[in-house]
Amino acid sequence: MLKKIYKNQGSIALILVIMITSLTLISAVALTLVNVSEKMANYQLEENVDVLNQKQACLDDAMVRISNNNYATGTYALDLTNVHCYYQISDTVTGLKTVTTTASSLSSVGIWSQSLRAIVNVSSTPISMNSYQDIVGAAWDSSAWSRRMRISVQPNKVGTDLYNFPVYVDLSTLGASFFDLAQSDGGDIVVTLGDGTTKLLRELVAIDTGAADTGELHFLAPYLSAQVATDFYIYFGNAVANEANDDGVWVDYKVVQHLNNDPSSAPPQMIDSSINNYDGTSAGTMTNGDLVVGKLGNSLELDGTDDYISLTDYDYVDLGTDDFTISIWVNTTSLINNYMFSKYQTTNDRWYARVDAGGRLQFYNMVAGTARIQMYPSTVIGLDSGQWGHIIFASDRDTSNYIYKNGQVLTLSTNVTYTSAVSPSIDFRIGSYNGDGFDGKLDEVRFANKAFSAARISTEYNNQNSASTFYSTTTPEVL
Repeated sequence: MLKKIYKNQGSIALILVIMITSLTLISAVALTLVNVSEKMANYQLEENVDVLNQKQACLDDAMVRISNNNYATGTYALDLTNVHCYYQISDTVTGLKTVTTTASSLSSVGIWSQSLRAIVNVSSTPISMNSYQDIVGAAWDSSAWSRRMRISVQPNKVGTDLYNFPVYVDLSTLGASFFDLAQSDGGDIVVTLGDGTTKLLRELVAIDTGAADTGELHFLAPYLSAQVATDFYIYFGNAVANEANDDGVWVDYKVVQHLNNDPSSAPPQMIDSSINNYDGTSAGTMTNGDLVVGKLGNSLELDGTDDYISLTDYDYVDLGTDDFTISIWVNTTSLINNYMFSKYQTTNDRWYARVDAGGRLQFYNMVAGTARIQMYPSTVIGLDSGQWGHIIFASDRDTSNYIYKNGQVLTLSTNVTYTSAVSPSIDFRIGSYNGDGFDGKLDEVRFANKAFSAARISTEYNNQNSASTFYSTTTPEVL
């Protein structure tokens, strides 16, 4: 059984139940355990493309009904070639949703307040799939928009079916016609599901509709398929629209620092995009010239001496007892003792991530004078001088640690986990550790209190490293 939850802002909430009975499956049904959230997991069914498309058609049929404001409680049916589905619209509810069912094959109960979570449980053939769609608010009215463009995430770039994935869109890939019609501040940019009506959470980091034709956009994709292309629409061309950013894009993160602001402006200069507002202040001798072109939009160039970003000590970046995933883009000509981030209280209470004197990545943590979490690969980092590299440190505190470089996990010669608290009470610094710094450029620092899967991490790299091959786009459609 599969539960899908989509949520937008508004006041009316519906629970939609879609029952799909699939009659055409491949001979061997494969089950793969995939981490979906801290509370639940998803068993993924391996099926042929035709069946997947027909299941999506059932979902689309239900979406059209809701988009047309048909909220009548009842049961509805749709017959396709190999699939018969029916769905039921239940009574209106508000607030935190607890979604359950009386079906005996359901293994868990899901509780959600936003975005998407999923559970699949397979008992026997034929397969029944339950999709729960939580729609809040009436359908979005696109009549005032003059253009839209389809964006299709390519399945060969997605490691496995993923949920709640923040998709990066390099606006320069959308072409000159987009910049000719979009507002100069991007206030008319709307992202929807492939149905063209269900609005998605988005953050527009930057846009330049002048000579540059550049920009950085992120939106929260409720679901990305590793089997078929996942379609979305970007709407633009509305001179009076005033769409706002939504920090819900970063539902899985405690801190998201794009590092795209002028470090010489009034503090705090570096604005956290997550719901926690964990903003950072520049230190040292940083000027507006240190804001340079980065991997995703702009980035910061540090001098390796006294330049860094300081974020006041909060629980958001304490390792505590939680799992964690910390990611960053780095670009340097010096791979010796460059510190990417740290928390240093004393020599006995500290943690840091760096490229050490031997040219190897290292994550090191000490509590009360005793080494705790340690990650150390057996080979040098292997980044080309002056080239961008994506570095991730992740820890499942009960099992193992991981270091990823450009989407690939590295073999660790030292791999020590620790389940108790490991949190120095001191500011979190980007590009600094106890007087040592980082010589080069840093971009896109993200901190999550969960250990992301290898499939998600490889997908993040594919998206951020080459947005133009992660998705395809169509020419703008006149509305």
